[in-house]
Amino acid sequence: MPQGPAVRRLLSALFNGTSLWPALLLLWLAAFLLCLVGIGSAPLRNWDEGTVAQVAQELSLAPWSQKLLPTSWGEPYLNKPPLVHLLIAGTLGLWRRLADVHAADRIPVWVVRLAPALVSSAWVPLIGALRWRLRPGDRAAALACSTVALTLLPMVRHSTLAMLDGCQLVAMVGLWWALLGARGSRRCLVGWSLVAGLALSCLLLIKPPAAVPLLVGSLVLRWLDRDLDRRQTLMLAGVLCLGMLPGLAWHLFHAFARGGDAAQMWLGQGLARIVRVVEGHAGGPILPLRQLLRGAGPWLLLWPPGLVFAWQRRCERWARWSLGCTVLTAAMVLPLQTQLPWYSLLLWPSFVLITGPVLAALTGLEGPGALPGADLLRRGSATRRAIVGIVLFAALLAASRAAGMGIRVLLPGFLLLLSALALGWRFQSIAAANRWQGLGVVLVVAGLYVNHILVMSDSRWPGEPAEMVWLRSAPEAASMLERRGIRRAVVLQEIDDMPALNWYLGARQAYGVRSLKQSLQRYGVVDALGVTPPQVDGVACQQIDHGGQIRLFRCRIGPHP
Repeated sequence: MPQGPAVRRLLSALFNGTSLWPALLLLWLAAFLLCLVGIGSAPLRNWDEGTVAQVAQELSLAPWSQKLLPTSWGEPYLNKPPLVHLLIAGTLGLWRRLADVHAADRIPVWVVRLAPALVSSAWVPLIGALRWRLRPGDRAAALACSTVALTLLPMVRHSTLAMLDGCQLVAMVGLWWALLGARGSRRCLVGWSLVAGLALSCLLLIKPPAAVPLLVGSLVLRWLDRDLDRRQTLMLAGVLCLGMLPGLAWHLFHAFARGGDAAQMWLGQGLARIVRVVEGHAGGPILPLRQLLRGAGPWLLLWPPGLVFAWQRRCERWARWSLGCTVLTAAMVLPLQTQLPWYSLLLWPSFVLITGPVLAALTGLEGPGALPGADLLRRGSATRRAIVGIVLFAALLAASRAAGMGIRVLLPGFLLLLSALALGWRFQSIAAANRWQGLGVVLVVAGLYVNHILVMSDSRWPGEPAEMVWLRSAPEAASMLERRGIRRAVVLQEIDDMPALNWYLGARQAYGVRSLKQSLQRYGVVDALGVTPPQVDGVACQQIDHGGQIRLFRCRIGPHP
């Protein structure tokens, strides 16, 4: 189908060039720049980011003999292995050296988030490279997969956070990519099998319970390719085990150093979350599916026709792996009794592999042929195109809710995207030959990218409004306590703990009115931090300072003034 000369040259340069890797590197740069937009605009997120930052800070200050045994506030840290924490610790050490600061100086938020953001953004080019391995020569589908990955708002947000999930996703996609490359000559088979084993080592050093089902499911998919004889299969398995040695060695060392407590990483953080609800985080299979539907944006409309088309071509390698990865990741996530919003991140790679070929077909340059549902998106009456545009916009509004942002923040980006959609379908309707087909796709992607820049430039993008007041004012409160020589205080917030606030204040604090009363009975006079004046029976408190919106009170036993 003919297209306008300018659009044709643009799309041909993007999708039909001679080399895939420069385009993938450009998309990686775009993904990393998107992470940099909000990397320091918001305070550390409570619990996960606060815990990771504290463990990484202690590892950065620990002697070399103790850097493989993570601690949190001097106590053994038994939640997760230290690979991501060590990456952050290395960044902290480099920052101290380049900035010529002391160990006690306050660490900027962007320094904590930089290393995970760089690693997590690598999944954008890696998913395109995986699609290229699945169907060599289909450059349009490979770049379309990377484009979809670039414009998924949930992935953009979690790639910027100092958490383990983005790095886990990169290791998982890297495992699939390496396994698919383990074929052909002996050198190629050994080399890529070793890379696959190292990817499994990374999984063992990030979230070990996920490594076992991923290994089993991925090997089953690889065996179904039927392109390796018995000797090659044994060689792949042997070299794979060799690559897993670093991860297995750390767990053996950890078990030797910490005894039975080391099993908590496997039992307490793995098996327990399958069979029961841990720490009240229930949700069942509904929560990850809801996160997937709300976070997919306009690409959600491409998922059903993509699934139908992959099923029709299930005998082909790319379709078998796309469907198999969908089943594998769904089987890992949906049965969990304990659910957190970021568990759904494991579902995105298979979603991208399914929707990428559909997006490639919409460019009109290269695609899988008779794609189910493509006609609905590409051509038809003005009424039909208007209905599709409205549905796309509704999907984007749902994505805004998934981001936890107000419509006031996202409205400029959505208006721009809506304009891009209107222009795209308007250009496609010019002339009987639909000469501008494909421009709508380019405009939608550009609109999504600009929209994500607007989201990440707002300091509310982590989406924890209940604790945001505390965390926004935490640096000023830390300076206030340092100025007055106060290391520990009672935080007047009814919550078990706030690791991010502890990290900002440089010490583990006590929380709640009960802790205040217990401290008063023991010491007589207690310093307390609150956003509003405390109203506690039998306790008299006087404000003596403030830092941001956090106020410092000195409390005694007595009648409330």
